[in-house]
Amino acid sequence: MWKRTILVLFENSAVEKALLQWAGKHQCNLVWADPESPDLIAIGCFVLIIDRNLVKKDVYFQYLEFLKEVQNSDNITENGTNGIREQAICILIDNLRDLEFPVLDVVLQVDIKNQNAVQWIIHNIELASKIVRV
Repeated sequence: MWKRTILVLFENSAVEKALLQWAGKHQCNLVWADPESPDLIAIGCFVLIIDRNLVKKDVYFQYLEFLKEVQNSDNITENGTNGIREQAICILIDNLRDLEFPVLDVVLQVDIKNQNAVQWIIHNIELASKIVRV
């Protein structure tokens, strides 16, 4: 199921509209994370798109710590992953420079105010979907 899930936490109607259109075309699900719960840890996805301005700080730090623990873990499943490593990309749609990035293979950041931000996000989701063969 994670190969068809995009976990999102942001407030931007243009991005939401584009994502809904892309997800419908590619039979994927958008799951809205709760900014006060550990959804970032609990929900498997191939793309995570978040505005860290909306995530409760202790939840974000818990997510970062979890990722660090996973990176140092020997708990690898038979297909070579341990759940969170299956996440293809994390897209941060904020302009925060003072918060640590998640420890993942691909973390991208875009300022949502950028003129081409929506197209850039969709392009990168398209690439990620090819990586996981959605």
